[in-house]
Parts: sequence; C-alpha cells; structure tokens
Amino acid sequence: MPIKLIVAGALLILSLFAGIWLRKLGIPLNTPVFTIHKLLAVAGIVVAVIGFVQLLKVGEGGVPILLLAAGAGLFAAGLIATGAVMSLSKTIGTTVLNLHRASTLLLIADMIGSVLMKAQK
Repeated sequence: MPIKLIVAGALLILSLFAGIWLRKLGIPLNTPVFTIHKLLAVAGIVVAVIGFVQLLKVGEGGVPILLLAAGAGLFAAGLIATGAVMSLSKTIGTTVLNLHRASTLLLIADMIGSVLMKAQK
C-alpha cells in the first residue's frame, strides 16, 4: 500500500478544509489560516512527490502511474499558480477561484486513482 500517497492525500484534504475556512473568513486573507493552508498544501505536495518517485523507482504501475504522476504534477502546479494569484489580489476573480477549486479536486482524484491502482497489484 502506498502509504506516502495516502498521507499526502490526507494533508491535501486538510489543506482543502483550511482553504474553505479561509474563504469563509473573506478578504483580506487571514494570515494564520492562510499560512496553515499553504504549509499543509506544500507538505502534501512534497510527500506526494516522494511517494510517486518511490513508485516509479520500483517500476510498479508502468505507464499508468507515470501518467498519474505527471497529471498530479500539473494539478499541483495549477494550485500553486492560482493560489499565488489569489494571495496577491485584492479581489479574487471567479475564473481563478474556479481553476483553483478544479485543480484541488483533480489532484485529490488523481491521488485516489494512484492509490487504488497500486492497491490492485
């Protein structure tokens, strides 16, 4: 069982809840909650990268795991980019917010797919 991907998923889900809490607090962004949100997200991404690298080193999963890892990287980059735009803006546009939300859900779905794929082997 890819425990690192499960831990990464849990950290990203906690970051999701911190993001919801942050959104409910409104603009300007609450600095302590924003910091918690960012730290959870970065920790989740780092643990996910370590987990994917371990899976790829072992050679298990082949091309599907490689594609899932690449997708996770793209979604994580989208989260970082949209998060940076939102943190620098005085107002948050709906397009950027929707991209941030979609990237979050896609990253979590990607990681669930990776765990399920690995669990089947």
